[in-house]
Amino acid sequence: MLSAQQEKDLIARCLQGNQKAQFELYSRYVSAMYNTAIRILGHSGEAQDVLQEGFSRVFQQLHTFRQESGTGTWIKRIVVNTALQHLRSRKQLQFVELNQQLEQIPETTDNFPDFDAETLHNAIKKLPDGARVIFILLDGLYSEYCCSSRVSCSAIGGMNQITGHRKIFR
Repeated sequence: MLSAQQEKDLIARCLQGNQKAQFELYSRYVSAMYNTAIRILGHSGEAQDVLQEGFSRVFQQLHTFRQESGTGTWIKRIVVNTALQHLRSRKQLQFVELNQQLEQIPETTDNFPDFDAETLHNAIKKLPDGARVIFILLDGLYSEYCCSSRVSCSAIGGMNQITGHRKIFR
């Protein structure tokens, strides 16, 4: 992890056209941004297209980055917006009342004994595009809050990420 000054220096070198610095910035964030794009879009090929377009925008707009937020947060916003534009272009993004979706989920009192990351991933993929996007964005806000506040995720209300996701799927 880079210090704030190292991050500023990296951005400055990128703005000067230093290709090694640009590759370093890309390499530093490409995995996380791909994960964000694929979680929103649900398809690897589309996620790769969005990633390429998103990073193209990052480098085109880098001169507008005021460094008031973290670099990763700024890049993620660009990738998320690019993914949302892609969904809109597919004309498949529909928002539905959450109550309609929740009524279809059976009530359960168990603690999800077989609940794991794969089960969560598959459940997220089954959500309608609009609900999936909201879920992904809220999850990102939750994770960023944990990182920015230096509070462990499990310390927030005694709840870790999986527990938080479980409550949504109950």
